[in-house]
Amino acid sequence: MKKELERYTATAYWWNFGSKKKDYSGTLYGLLVDKSITVKKVKDKKRPELDCYVFKTRQGITYKYFGHVFDGAFVALKLFYAYMGDKATVNVQGRTFTINH
Repeated sequence: MKKELERYTATAYWWNFGSKKKDYSGTLYGLLVDKSITVKKVKDKKRPELDCYVFKTRQGITYKYFGHVFDGAFVALKLFYAYMGDKATVNVQGRTFTINH
């Protein structure tokens, strides 16, 4: 999984007391590690034919995703930055999301 997630570039910004700061620039895998988000591939008993990934943040948010690990990681980052509460913009391989703008 690490090899797959390192294929994608990621840049994140957040606003600290009203000023924009670069939070991260590197690979998608590196951003997950930087934010202490873990990911495991698991077999789901109800849907064993699908790829299933479980993402967990250090705040205890757990997210189960069926599909491609890239999409699951993208949503896990949205959850992380939404929990943080500040304004944020994250771009992963051309896909961008903003929080609290």
